[in-house]
Amino acid sequence: MQLPIQSPRTNLIAAIDPDLHKLGLAVWDRARKIWRCHTSIANDEVKDFLSNHFDKPELTIYIEAGWKHKKANFRGGHGAAAHSIARNVGENHAMGKFISGQLQKAGFTVIEIPPLEKKHIKVEGKWTPMGRRYVRDATGIHSPINDDVRDALMIVLHFR
Repeated sequence: MQLPIQSPRTNLIAAIDPDLHKLGLAVWDRARKIWRCHTSIANDEVKDFLSNHFDKPELTIYIEAGWKHKKANFRGGHGAAAHSIARNVGENHAMGKFISGQLQKAGFTVIEIPPLEKKHIKVEGKWTPMGRRYVRDATGIHSPINDDVRDALMIVLHFR
């Protein structure tokens, strides 16, 4: 069950789906009703990118915080494969916490949210063709995007 999240009503809403090396980023302009950005960006560049392109008081950033789940690293499986998956998930969570802290320290409004329920549009962490079509139709974005950007777009769609 998704819990309601109180969010400030800023003109710009951003979403970040963290990953170990590059994150998915999407920014929606509520006033102009346009996507200001939807891209994959290196983790060490995101703070400067946001600072250089957007006014901090106008921007609320939502970060997908998988660590907010009780069994955040549990993905099932057995042996070495399960261990590897759990390690990767843990590393992604650590990177997400680090990015969240850096953005807060830089003066951005950051809200950490548990991953949204995606039921039929994602299966075992992978986007289905139906899910890809849903994001394309809901956003109007037809250019190629990766799964992290797709996840960020879904967060913006949820909160815009």
